[in-house]
Amino acid sequence: MSDPEQRFAAIETPPKDECTGLRRWTEAAVKQVAGRQFADRASVQQKIDRIHDLARDEQVAAAVATDLLRRPAVVAQVITDDTARHLVNRAQADQARQAAQAERHQLAERAAERARQHTDAPHQVAEPLQPAGPADHVASTSVLPHPSRGLDPAVVGPLGSTGT
Repeated sequence: MSDPEQRFAAIETPPKDECTGLRRWTEAAVKQVAGRQFADRASVQQKIDRIHDLARDEQVAAAVATDLLRRPAVVAQVITDDTARHLVNRAQADQARQAAQAERHQLAERAAERARQHTDAPHQVAEPLQPAGPADHVASTSVLPHPSRGLDPAVVGPLGSTGT
């Protein structure tokens, strides 16, 4: 910043510290505003602790882990840790078991629905049968031969088919 007024305005409004949430100037904040690179002197354990602080929420931690596991070098290091590998394998087996259980549940529900549809159909009440009147009785008996008379060979062809 070359303008002195901008510099003094920036000094009066310090940036918010990501770790503490307070507005204050840190060495890193000064260098960032000035556009300079700064060396992070924190140890590996300090960086890990900071990441753990930022990823307290399970949803955030899962998203970060997913992103980090997309790096082949990270996966190569993680897979050598027996505990991490065991936990990932167990989670994968649990997920597969839950998916199979859900599928069996859906199949059972579909089968139960089909059984309900099948058993509901015969229980439907049909119109009650009315006794046939004299005209209906005559019409039905005149078409069908009487069982005591047998079938007329002139009307019925071979194997019971009617000849024309």
